[in-house]
Amino acid sequence: MEGDKPSFAEVSHLFVDLKNKYTNRLENDYMPLTIRNELTKLVENGQINRDYFMGHVRNFYHNCIEHLQKYIHQYNEFKTFTWIQLKQNLKWADVQQTNQQLLVQMPTAAVTLKEDSLFDEVSYVANYVNNGVLKRWEEMKSSTGQRCIEVFKNFKDRN
Repeated sequence: MEGDKPSFAEVSHLFVDLKNKYTNRLENDYMPLTIRNELTKLVENGQINRDYFMGHVRNFYHNCIEHLQKYIHQYNEFKTFTWIQLKQNLKWADVQQTNQQLLVQMPTAAVTLKEDSLFDEVSYVANYVNNGVLKRWEEMKSSTGQRCIEVFKNFKDRN
């Protein structure tokens, strides 16, 4: 991710995925094979206690999860913005939920925002971003920024 310019929705998704990964590892006492093999040798030679070592492994995963949770918490209010990533078919209900959240946070926006126009724009994007486009973007590993640029270029070319 370093050097990239990910969106806040992408960063939030990465944090949640990483937290889930560490949670699964904690719940399953996961250690890579090389570490397990070395641990077995050390235990057999009486150099370390397995339970003591596993306590440190669990503590490591627990600390990672706790640390990630602090970052995830910062992104909670942006959950309704995940549609911006254009990683699945665009649904008006998702955009409408974001719109409602923004209107609560910025009531003056209601004066200038025309929901009919917003709906029309979302419909245009939804028609362009179909399963074929989504599949191509996934295969190309297109970033959110690249996806948005393509959508904007498509509409610019149409006008």
